[in-house]
Amino acid sequence: MAGAPTDSSFGWIKLLNKQQQADYTIRAFLLASRPPYASFVVPLMLWNLNFGTIPQMIDSGRQEAGFSLLDFDGSPRPVFAALAAAPKQ
Repeated sequence: MAGAPTDSSFGWIKLLNKQQQADYTIRAFLLASRPPYASFVVPLMLWNLNFGTIPQMIDSGRQEAGFSLLDFDGSPRPVFAALAAAPKQ
């Protein structure tokens, strides 16, 4: 099982908490679906489900691990639930 990165170069992970990740992700989808952005921001997708659970992603310093929808222990982050509950178009 992977653990949270301890490398000091991953300090950016501490800038946002997990709830902020969820809030900002949902807000990005909302903004992209309304004018003026809706006319040129299509399609919008989120693809990083499990990079935070893959030891090689964390150990090799891949920043995508911090943006994963799943936490380091494989449990869903708040962003996962927020996306599941968000209105779909």
